[in-house]
Amino acid sequence: LAIRSLQWTSVLVADRVIFFGNDAYYHMRRILYALGRFPETLEFDRYVNFPQGAKVIWPPLFDVAIALLLRPFHQPSNEDLVERIVIWIPPLLGALTVLVLFFLAKRTFGFAVAVVSSLILSVLSAHAWYSQIGFVDHHAAVALFSTLLLASAMDLFSELSIGRDNRTNIFAK
Repeated sequence: LAIRSLQWTSVLVADRVIFFGNDAYYHMRRILYALGRFPETLEFDRYVNFPQGAKVIWPPLFDVAIALLLRPFHQPSNEDLVERIVIWIPPLLGALTVLVLFFLAKRTFGFAVAVVSSLILSVLSAHAWYSQIGFVDHHAAVALFSTLLLASAMDLFSELSIGRDNRTNIFAK
């Protein structure tokens, strides 16, 4: 979390939030739209392909999920508070991914491998980049859910192999 928060001084500038990259601004637009008009999502946007507008091509799950989490904090007159909370979601997702990897590696390979693998992931440039403060985009969520999917698949195959070892082979003598 600390590594992903190093750029906080360039994101929290005076009384403003400066998002990291154009995609983050658009995700924030969709989050605020979902908060203000829930359960409606932004499907056609005049700002995309301005002035004609266009259908939004990105699925709404990431933005709607964040909007649902932030509903208790949302006040239409104080959207700055929502922005100040949203900028912390990518670092939290990144830190959770490192924790999931640690426990997955510990269970599968032992403590030493868990420490090394989680330390590598915590400083891996691509992972730290996409999960840094203010980089509000789906990449950090994809990394977390991919790691959770890997852990689930490993659990499933582990249970299947244990079950196979405990069964008796009807062809063996």
